[in-house]
Amino acid sequence: ALDNYTEIKLKSEQVVLNSGRGVVARLTNLYGLGMSSETVLGTILRQIPSPGPLRVRDVNTVRDFLWVEDAAQAICSLAMGRINGTYNVGSGVGTSVGQLAELCLKLTGQEDRIIVSGNQGRKQSQLVLDIEDIIKDYSWQPRLTLADGLKRLLSEREKKKYE
Repeated sequence: ALDNYTEIKLKSEQVVLNSGRGVVARLTNLYGLGMSSETVLGTILRQIPSPGPLRVRDVNTVRDFLWVEDAAQAICSLAMGRINGTYNVGSGVGTSVGQLAELCLKLTGQEDRIIVSGNQGRKQSQLVLDIEDIIKDYSWQPRLTLADGLKRLLSEREKKKYE
């Protein structure tokens, strides 16, 4: 553990696993209706629609994004299962913040906007979960791709705007 948060998280996971009947779900970056506007995706969506450049912290940062309903299905599978252990719950696919911003702009018809990165050039941060264990033990896989999930999110967001 490199910091207090990670140390507490690991100790908490160990308590669950030591119970003899525990399952730990390590979740990736979830997205869906009602998500925080402070997430990387929320930051992008707050700027759409809008004129001018779309600003992100670092276009090179790579993360794993998972539709919230896929995460809920995984948690249900883990809760109803009989196998103890630690499972990564994600898409298993890495997407850079730049790619995410480009996709959001494309899906909203604003692909002509430029993307400005605040911290470009620093060491690349990459967090992509290996989901092979949950696939093998629980036959769970995400149903929605990032593009399909974003289409759904944007569609729902548009509907809410007119309610």
